[in-house]
Amino acid sequence: MATEKGRQSIGPWQTVREDDILIQNQNAGDDLTGGAYYTNANDFEISNSAFNTNSAELGGAIYNFFNSRTVLTNCSFTGNVANWNIDGANGQGGALWDAPLNAEAGTQITGSLFDGNTAATKGGAIYHAGGPGDTMTITNCTFKNNIANGPYLLYGGNGGAIYNFADVIRISNSTFTGNGKITKEGTYGGAIDVHAGTVYSTDDLYDDNRGTAVFVSP
Repeated sequence: MATEKGRQSIGPWQTVREDDILIQNQNAGDDLTGGAYYTNANDFEISNSAFNTNSAELGGAIYNFFNSRTVLTNCSFTGNVANWNIDGANGQGGALWDAPLNAEAGTQITGSLFDGNTAATKGGAIYHAGGPGDTMTITNCTFKNNIANGPYLLYGGNGGAIYNFADVIRISNSTFTGNGKITKEGTYGGAIDVHAGTVYSTDDLYDDNRGTAVFVSP
């Protein structure tokens, strides 16, 4: 049985390696970021673990910033939420908000499930802010029923599953199904919104995503 934990805040230069944990129903509160985990640790590795119904303004489950090398393997992210604040800002990365800001860091996600996560504005499952030379790799993952709401609930959000703000994401052998939001004006990138940077997609399946499955900003 998984070990259940509360919200974790991990500072610089630390190493975190966790296996078979459960973090659920946690809220970032006044910290605003990372409902389950706030991390800028040197090494952050989580495997065979579940993050359910956590919430924050940025990174409903995990907020990864500055110098973290992050490895997520065989994890599930279900029903996590990135809310906007009273000014209508934030609401990014329903499951993960990621900005390593270190070319030697990068984020690797393998064999993981993102199901039913919601962002008020951008990146229903993942918001990738990137950093100088940063590359996120996503392999053998499933993204389904993730939602980016968009402003005032009248417009589709940006990136039902993934929003790429900068730098590189490499996705392979992954499935995107039923992501996005049906709204009056549609959704920019029911599965993926490439605001900037580059997203490589290799042998991936896109099915029944709302609006344009992949949107690339002009």
